[in-house]
Amino acid sequence: SMIPWSSFTAFNLNINNGGDFLLPIITGGKYSQIKAEWFLPVSLQIHHAVCDGYHASVFMNDFQRFADESADWL
Repeated sequence: SMIPWSSFTAFNLNINNGGDFLLPIITGGKYSQIKAEWFLPVSLQIHHAVCDGYHASVFMNDFQRFADESADWL
């Protein structure tokens, strides 16, 4: 069976501007449907000077919650 995240193995955006690009980079892969569920792989690239694992996990958990509750706001 197809694993939904198999179509999104890696993404790396290298910005060479002296190392002071501090904004997060959010990338979405190809969405897929398996039975009644939809999957969208998401990559989050952050600069550790402004964000750590805790903040990244808060963002990803909120992002997932918005997706789970999308019928409420669509």
